[in-house]
Amino acid sequence: MDTHSLQKAAWIWPVAEFTRNQRANFFFEAEIDAIPATAEAVIVCETRYWLFVNGKLAVFEGGLFRESTPGDGYFDTVDLAPYLREGKNEIAIHVWYYGNGGRNNSYCAK
Repeated sequence: MDTHSLQKAAWIWPVAEFTRNQRANFFFEAEIDAIPATAEAVIVCETRYWLFVNGKLAVFEGGLFRESTPGDGYFDTVDLAPYLREGKNEIAIHVWYYGNGGRNNSYCAK
């Protein structure tokens, strides 16, 4: 993974303040002319996520495993190519933020 490409990444959430046991849905659309051999997506969430591409479940209970030291983190790399089609593609992510402050569920910024 080219970490330079992650410099443009940002945490997104539909509200400014996180609270325990929040869930959110994110939707994206992309038009493609041809299906690529690989289409790598890098996904990070605070607790747990489910990824759907064109209505098919691509990732069941994805999510990070974060050690308890600040700056340690984890991301999933998912190849979306098997789920893509020529033309319009719909990507949906359902995210669940536990917010319990446990070892694997606390924000650890560098």
